[in-house]
Amino acid sequence: MARTGKYAIICFSGTGNTQFVSDELRKRLEDEGYFCNIYHADRIWASCGRGPGFRGDRNLAAYRMRDLTSDADSVILSFPTYASDVPDPIKSLIDLMPAGNGKSVSVVSTIGLIGGDACLIPIRTLERRGYRPVYAGYVRMPNNLKVPPLDIFRIRNGKDLDRFYDSAGEKIDKISRILMEGKPSFEGAGLGSVLIGLVQRSSNKLMAELFRRGLEASDTCVGCGLCVSTCPAGNITRTGKKPVFGKRCCHCLRCYNFCPVEAIQFTKRTKDAAKYPRYRGFADWKPPRLYSAARTD
Repeated sequence: MARTGKYAIICFSGTGNTQFVSDELRKRLEDEGYFCNIYHADRIWASCGRGPGFRGDRNLAAYRMRDLTSDADSVILSFPTYASDVPDPIKSLIDLMPAGNGKSVSVVSTIGLIGGDACLIPIRTLERRGYRPVYAGYVRMPNNLKVPPLDIFRIRNGKDLDRFYDSAGEKIDKISRILMEGKPSFEGAGLGSVLIGLVQRSSNKLMAELFRRGLEASDTCVGCGLCVSTCPAGNITRTGKKPVFGKRCCHCLRCYNFCPVEAIQFTKRTKDAAKYPRYRGFADWKPPRLYSAARTD
């Protein structure tokens, strides 16, 4: 029997992991007869005036969220978990979502190892605003972070990523069944997950300061502007040809991992490419150019 219903997936992907999961989830839902659209949080913000040095128009973003989700029966938020927290491009849109009026909502988050209770943060907020929670959980994907002092996990590229296609596919199969059955299921609600979340989020100010002070461009920078035009936070401007990093980094590591000449460094230590390899994205993903990389001097 053909199924009916509309899903709106609001997705943010820093380096391709969450994009892959969102695409695969959409395929499974559409194969079962559901209508499904994916809307990208970074592009929503770019369409609302976010750009190098600009935060974007919140009123316009709120209108866009109403427009994109109004005819959907269910909303799915998909994002990577950073230190048991929700990245800003998604978190700032959650605050602008319209009243739920009984509409179902689910969260699918990608993690490298442990997510704590991050997947439940949007659920708690949106339930208070009239949404009906159905699912919150994680899909384990490759690590994309290897910078000092956070350099204990391995970076995988190429054939080393193959096993994630199978493991992620199995989890996405499970998630799609839960969504279609509509029987609530939530990860991250245990005491251990809550404590991990509290501990990791307490370090977020330190993380923000590390990224603010750590990111820099070496003399090998060729001034291509890719980092400026793809930054989802509008955090990177340019003086002359070199990028300048502001205080709104959302820790996605697009600039660091995708610089074509590896000129973006996280302190001078990451010039050692053998010790600090870059993540090249999942399933050939490349960061979208969101806005102009014009000089700002």
